[in-house]
Amino acid sequence: MDTQNVDNRGIDYENTYIMTPNKPFIGNLTKVKEIIMDVFQSTLKDKNYDSKKCSDYCQSLSETICQRVKKLGFDRHKIVCVVNIGEKRGQGIRIASRCLWNQSYDDFVDGLFEGKDLYAVAVVFCTYQE
Repeated sequence: MDTQNVDNRGIDYENTYIMTPNKPFIGNLTKVKEIIMDVFQSTLKDKNYDSKKCSDYCQSLSETICQRVKKLGFDRHKIVCVVNIGEKRGQGIRIASRCLWNQSYDDFVDGLFEGKDLYAVAVVFCTYQE
């Protein structure tokens, strides 16, 4: 028995040989951007910067955004969301990332929120898993 195709329950799965997504991420970038901005507005609009709470905010915002993007139905895609929150003090910020992916099916969306004394940046990466 081939152990590479067996999960923990002993079920043997056959290869699907599906090489393209049924619902591509690339055509739905505006919907994902709307989700990011909606989550930011509903969560952070009245918040002040607190360094002790920001790590919790980052984690909960990231999980919320990921869950809502997954509900859009991108099957066979891996969704990763990274959220950064910082205090506004007139400084600049540069956030960079590097990925190896298929330009035909993989993409990312970012969103920026600015409050009274904090800013938040979210980046959602979506990669097709063959």
